[in-house]
Amino acid sequence: GGKTEEEYYTGGRSFGALPTAISAGATNGSGWLFIGACGWSYTVGAASMWMLPGFVLGFIIENALIAPRLRYQSNKLGAMSVSDFLAKKLDDQWKTINTAVRLVAALILVFFFLPYMSTQLMAAGKTMQVVTGINYTLGLVLSAVFVTAYCFVGGYKSVIYTDMLQGLLMAFILLFIPMYFILIRFGGWHSFWKTINDIDPLMLTSAYGAKGGALISFALGWVLYGVGNIGQPHISQRYITARNDKTLKGVAYISLGWMIIAMTGSNLPSRAS
Repeated sequence: GGKTEEEYYTGGRSFGALPTAISAGATNGSGWLFIGACGWSYTVGAASMWMLPGFVLGFIIENALIAPRLRYQSNKLGAMSVSDFLAKKLDDQWKTINTAVRLVAALILVFFFLPYMSTQLMAAGKTMQVVTGINYTLGLVLSAVFVTAYCFVGGYKSVIYTDMLQGLLMAFILLFIPMYFILIRFGGWHSFWKTINDIDPLMLTSAYGAKGGALISFALGWVLYGVGNIGQPHISQRYITARNDKTLKGVAYISLGWMIIAMTGSNLPSRAS
């Protein structure tokens, strides 16, 4: 109660570097990184590491070129979201039909984000099933109800802070669990790599045995997959609501560190564990 529309949808544009950076990482990584990437590394081993340089490059470009301009111009126009920014920016420059731009943006978001959100809820359902033993469908439904409830009740601010907690937990798990297995269970890196090699030598190759053009295609495809992260609306939204330009400088460093930790932890060959 008592919140203005802007406070509800942007949190008053008051977020510092840590919540902005970690929530951006968590909303980008989420289920696919925590479950999908770990599963992919389990399948192909070290070859999954090609994702890391792509995502690092994408985050550097996004934080250097897009984030400062997007925050400044959206604040100047009073835009509260990426679609709102596009509508107001185009209307300001070319006097286009504002409602039409919003409608097209909304249709694009719905078309692409419904499958995306479905996979996140599937990941949540699978996680709850494994951790608590409850039925997968029930876990999926409970996750959907929980997410919907805190979004409606708390607005954008609740999204940022739950994402931040999720991102910190992900970084902790993806840093310390692999280190525990490698340094304590296997007794060091040499023993870890030897165990992987004994299981499947192809898991220590750069593209799971692919060579020549196949290797180049494999590596380039995964690097470009990471670069394709640039401009995703759920990540760009975090830049719109950052407190100021100084905040975005901190966001760049924290985001890069979080991404390196999360991607490395999720992409280490895990079949030995």
